[in-house]
Amino acid sequence: MNNKRRLVKSWLEIEDGYTGHIRVYLKWCGNRKPADLKTVLAHFRFLDGSHYAKGTIRQKRVAIIARLRYSARSMSFKRRAIFEERLKYLAEDCPVPKCIWGRLSVQILSPEDFKKCQEAAFPKQWGLLTFGYATGCRVSEVIGIRLTDCKVDGSRVEIRVVGKGKKERVVLIPLTLFERLREIYQGSEYLFETAGGRPYGRVQASDAVKRLTQRVVGRPLSYHKLRHSFVTDKLNKHPDAIAAISRYVGHEDPSYTIKSYDHNELPDLEF
Repeated sequence: MNNKRRLVKSWLEIEDGYTGHIRVYLKWCGNRKPADLKTVLAHFRFLDGSHYAKGTIRQKRVAIIARLRYSARSMSFKRRAIFEERLKYLAEDCPVPKCIWGRLSVQILSPEDFKKCQEAAFPKQWGLLTFGYATGCRVSEVIGIRLTDCKVDGSRVEIRVVGKGKKERVVLIPLTLFERLREIYQGSEYLFETAGGRPYGRVQASDAVKRLTQRVVGRPLSYHKLRHSFVTDKLNKHPDAIAAISRYVGHEDPSYTIKSYDHNELPDLEF
């Protein structure tokens, strides 16, 4: 039995006030996948243009969302958390869930595009780009790093950064990267220091990355997008380490990490 048949069977086995609506929905689906996001949205648009009263349309939507939530019980914590966020928007009267479509994959830098940018970058662009992509630090954290905040520990360097609310945490980079940054910037006080002996400004650092990404990949990405790219990449590689990744980038609540960075890295609503 394929996934669709199992899903349909499980939905029809439930006897409740939604059963009639679900039978009508499944019949409407035909060869479509009932739990696919595009199918659900298409059906909602169909309902909006139908002869049904608004209260009936609401009931039909709630019925579908209830079945989707039932099927999500077997998902991992990560997938279920993101799934629930999507259902919140499907439950609204708006035809399209803003949270899903508002955060597009073009707003992050893929590992492949990151390498292209590295290869095409001028030295100081390379340093800002590479450090941001390697640590997920906010631009304000990066420009505030002093050399006294950096501690060499074997083949890596521990760097103390000060985030929002003056909360401190430690990020790690390879010693080879640290030595390369020292060679590029040659700062006397700050890790990222201008030729005039001053720390980089927020706009100055972000503009350097924007100019580079615009030139190489045709998208002017701000420095903060490097943070999005870092978190997304880590969540993809280590889906069971949400709490650790959240702590590393300075988020108090792991659910914020999931909601903010991971919508577009999972497939549509499909089982």
